Amino acid sequence: MGMAGLKSAWGALLGFHASLLPLVIINWRTVVPKLSAPIPNILLIPVAISGALAGIGLLMIWPYAGIRDEFSSRVSALGLSGAIWLPFIIYFTLINPWLEEAYWRGTFSTPSRYPALIDLLFAGYHLIILSLFVNGLWMAIAFVILALAGWGWRQVSRYTGSLLPAVLAHSVADFSILLVMYHFAG
Repeated sequence: MGMAGLKSAWGALLGFHASLLPLVIINWRTVVPKLSAPIPNILLIPVAISGALAGIGLLMIWPYAGIRDEFSSRVSALGLSGAIWLPFIIYFTLINPWLEEAYWRGTFSTPSRYPALIDLLFAGYHLIILSLFVNGLWMAIAFVILALAGWGWRQVSRYTGSLLPAVLAHSVADFSILLVMYHFAG
């Protein structure tokens, strides 16, 4: 709604977060222990590196990914230009991963070791945004990558009993992706 109706990246993000909060609050007793459980130190570096691979991969495939030529004008039309980028990147990197992980892998977690519907829904949600910028083939590729990421983050959370590894990986992934977007929007 924020992207299509308001033509605003901020509107889309804040609207999405406003829709997640009630479900996270209702499930607070389930989600909070998972958000506050410690991360085994041995996982910190691999988890951070896995998140950084998102931006590195995007940077490497950018010329081939079918990203529309008018990317810069499209993100600018959504309100992302100039000085707005910095607060958007900070908010997106620091707040979005907490809310998404509390929602996707906290509220709707499943103990399954196998790919689950929630992993596909997580990937599918992201296609709404990607459809503004990439063609069908790359949306399919992104769907598979995002479903695998969602499944992987769910497995690490299941194994550790903590959402913090997924939050860390998600945060680094969001930051690295947004840096690439900022670079190409310039």
